[in-house]
This record gives sequence, C-alpha cells and structure tokens, in this order.
Amino acid sequence: MIAVSSSGKRFAALAAYLTRQRKGIDRVAWIETRYLPTTDPKLAARFMQVTAATNSRIEAPVYHVAIAFHPDDLVTRDMMRRIADRLLTELGLTDHQVVIVAHNDRAHPHMHLMVNRVHPDTGRAWDRWQDQVRTQTVLREAERAFGLREVRGRLHQLPGQEVPERAVRTSGEVRRTTRTGVEPLADLIRKYAAELRRARSWAELHERLACLLYTSDAADDLTR
Repeated sequence: MIAVSSSGKRFAALAAYLTRQRKGIDRVAWIETRYLPTTDPKLAARFMQVTAATNSRIEAPVYHVAIAFHPDDLVTRDMMRRIADRLLTELGLTDHQVVIVAHNDRAHPHMHLMVNRVHPDTGRAWDRWQDQVRTQTVLREAERAFGLREVRGRLHQLPGQEVPERAVRTSGEVRRTTRTGVEPLADLIRKYAAELRRARSWAELHERLACLLYTSDAADDLTR
C-alpha cells in the first residue's frame, strides 16, 4: 500500500472532488462516516466546517489521506474499513469526524479519508507531527496481516524487510525529514511533472500520484 496525505482549508472542496464523476461515470464504490450524522460527503463537509470554526487558530483543519492498494491485491470493503480504522486509531483520530470514500475508477483499489483535525467536543486541533511514520507503520503491518503486496517503505520496516537505500539529500532535506518524518519526493515529482500537472486539485494530485506509483517504474523510485 502507498499513502499520500496533506492538509487543507475547505472540506467542501475535497468533498466535491471525492463525489465528482469521472468521464460521466459514478466512481464511488462506497462511503462511510465517523462521528457524523450523515453519509453524504457534501453535507458532512458542512458539519465539519462548522466544527472546525470552533477553533479559530487552525487555518488548515482538513486532513486528507489517500491510500492505494496494488492492482493485484484482492481487497474487500471490510478490509479497507479495518485498515482505515486502524490508521485513525494509530494517528489518535478515533474521536474525530471522518468521511471515508472508496473509488473504483482505477486499476488499483483506493480510498480517501477526509478528517477534521478539530475535535468535535474539545475544539482542540490534532497535530500532524510524525504522521507519516505512524501511517507507514500501519500500512506495513496491514500488508502482512492481510497478505497484501509488501512495500519497502522508507520510514518503517517489518522483520525480514530490507531497509531501502536512501538517495543523497541536501542538508535542508535531512533536517526537514528529521523534524517531520516526511521523506522528500521532489525528484519523483519532477520526473512525472507532466502527468501530475493535469490534476485539478490536491485530491486528484494524490490519486494521480498513487496511480503512477502502481502503473509505472515510479514505484521503484519511491520504495527502492
């Protein structure tokens, strides 16, 4: 599995993307929500924006995670749901408002998690610190538990997995990785810039990146 995450300001924009048809065809396989009174992503986005407004200090309350599986993986809805909930638990987001949308318009199964960083009861904002490390931990463990294709993640390995060779990085990239746990993808993005530029939103960019990783040699660039 491969996961890409980001933060944003408007839940409505992400919800619109998640429910948008692709080439006139509905691409939503299923939708689930957590701590919300509706399964309609657009209506849920309104509830989430109101909740986020209780904390005026948070400029980017939207936390978005796109998780892509290998095309050869036999993935069920229950499996995807369990992985999503395990990730939310590991990240400390179990009591937050969440919309989970699975898409079926690509060769590889994939799902999106739209999460409200602002807690609905306390109004406190969740901190993304080390989220990539924790995410890779969940993905590696889930791959082995469900018999999925194992990816050689840079930030976490299971027993028996080799540590990927690291490319030479600048001192600034090293400091940023140490501070945030996020590995730089600048080289990969430059290599596939033409394809990525066609994305019309951050959410679509995530999806295109995941698609590239599973349909080209870009996967080797990221995991070797």
